[in-house]
Amino acid sequence: MAVNFSFFKIPEHKVFHYEPRFYDPRKEHRDEVAREAKREKAMKEGVELKDDTYVPGKMLHGKFREMAEQNRRQPFKPTTMRLVSYISLAIFFIFMFFFGDMFVELIQALNR
Repeated sequence: MAVNFSFFKIPEHKVFHYEPRFYDPRKEHRDEVAREAKREKAMKEGVELKDDTYVPGKMLHGKFREMAEQNRRQPFKPTTMRLVSYISLAIFFIFMFFFGDMFVELIQALNR
């Protein structure tokens, strides 16, 4: 028996469900005829026609690969570099606070 207890709220899975409110078959037919006419005109002129019909996931196709490639090209983001520099400065100042006297004595010994 499992108890689902958590201090933090876990978000529910979001589902997209679209139901068209109105369907006009004449308008769909008219749009299809216009699209076909544009396609034929583009073929006669030898111009490539962009197909602007909606296909789910069309804009995402290949985006994961592009983002991975971009991350390989730019390994450190500016925020990461800033965080690394702040941490290194903090470590340097802490080190100097605890062991600074030894460095001063070392420099004075070298100057004698």
